[in-house]
Amino acid sequence: MRRTRDFLIGQIDLSLESTENQMMWLGDQLIGYGRIIAPTEIKKRLIQVRASEVRRVAQAFFRPERLSVAVVSPLKNSAFLRRLARM
Repeated sequence: MRRTRDFLIGQIDLSLESTENQMMWLGDQLIGYGRIIAPTEIKKRLIQVRASEVRRVAQAFFRPERLSVAVVSPLKNSAFLRRLARM
């Protein structure tokens, strides 16, 4: 969790090094949220996220009935593909 958080914060810092990217950040914020959320606020919120919260959201989002699978294979008849389709 710590490494992922550090990675995301690093990506935010790197992405805001150029003026163009800073303007893109502002545009994304205005279009997506209707207001500008400062990078420091985003980083503060990321630091507050706990593994239990990520787990709870993942369990609600990744449900078997909401998943789809597409398989591209030269095999027309395969026990492996049939087993995969039943998952």
